[in-house]
Amino acid sequence: MFVEGPGDSQADSAAASQDGFTEKFIRMETIFDHNVTEDELKWLLNYPYTQKEYLDLIGNTDDHLVHIAELYFHRGKKFKAKRYINKVTDQNLRNSFWRTVTHP
Repeated sequence: MFVEGPGDSQADSAAASQDGFTEKFIRMETIFDHNVTEDELKWLLNYPYTQKEYLDLIGNTDDHLVHIAELYFHRGKKFKAKRYINKVTDQNLRNSFWRTVTHP
């Protein structure tokens, strides 16, 4: 599943035709849409991945949303973190996020 990221427009979308069917792919929102720094990448992922490496490694929408929530929580923007974590469809991932960020 692909979701539209901030600032996306129809120009950012691509259409692909396969066997007579047309699918619309919309760019998935990631931490790179939120001005993540190299230090934040190291903190989040233990390595300063490039955007391409990150996208090759993480393909799940929920995982991207968790990373965005972690980024905002780390920045002290807890309301924004909550807004992103509430978009996660996997209840176990949401619970794991809250256990991680609230554990002393």
